[in-house]
Amino acid sequence: MDRKKSLCKFCNNQYGKYICPRCKQQYCSLTCYQCQAHLGCSEFFYKNSVEQEIKNRKVTKEEKNKILKLLLKFKYDQENAENLEFFYNNDELLEKELEQSDLKERMKDIDLESASFEEIWERLNSNEREEFVHLALRQK
Repeated sequence: MDRKKSLCKFCNNQYGKYICPRCKQQYCSLTCYQCQAHLGCSEFFYKNSVEQEIKNRKVTKEEKNKILKLLLKFKYDQENAENLEFFYNNDELLEKELEQSDLKERMKDIDLESASFEEIWERLNSNEREEFVHLALRQK
């Protein structure tokens, strides 16, 4: 099959200029690469990019605590939306809750300063992992 004459597999409007390294489908633009039909590959790419970035840099204790705070805030976004504004503006309460949370419980037997990305990642639930990737991409 001649690639120059193949239409984009996602929009079928333009010729596919690029090939996804994961699924080998041709696409014409970033919009098509990120489209709903190709979400599995694009999300996989972004997740791997964030993981690689995190693995390649040293994270301070303050940064790890900030991430844990963000994850806890996400938990409260899901569970208790009416109290969210109060939580966002009350670091003392947030710290106290962090100490009592199940996230803290899951992290209690590792040293966050020396733990690898994989050790921390394995202890996060799927919602926390998803939110972490979302927040990391948003901060780039």
